[in-house]
Amino acid sequence: MKPEKIKQQSQLNEFNLQLRDLKNNIAQIKETVIGLETNLRTRNKDVNLTNKDIENAQKVQYEYPHDMSIHEIKAALYAETQELMKERELLRDSTKVAEEFQKKRKLLNERQQQLEQLSTEIQSIKNQKDDEL
Repeated sequence: MKPEKIKQQSQLNEFNLQLRDLKNNIAQIKETVIGLETNLRTRNKDVNLTNKDIENAQKVQYEYPHDMSIHEIKAALYAETQELMKERELLRDSTKVAEEFQKKRKLLNERQQQLEQLSTEIQSIKNQKDDEL
């Protein structure tokens, strides 16, 4: 084999290895993104349920204020405050998850562009090889 063909074959092999690695990385990123999306949906459901609980508590408190002592009202307000703090923390976590999701999506797009570029280069080398034959 000519040195040039050996070099091209070596490049082709290297590109194929990079292509395989990129495909594996993309698959891992997709799995991570799916996990993040699932986590975000779960967190959003938790927040929605908490909001409904707060609304229900407020309705009950509005409808039956005369039946509640000042201590019961304080306890209910304290519990509501604790729930709101938990909700705030969930929202912070959801924001972090969404930011991580965006980073992973950006990385996935970059990897896909690299994959397309490598595929183009591999096809070009194959075409050169075919032309030489």
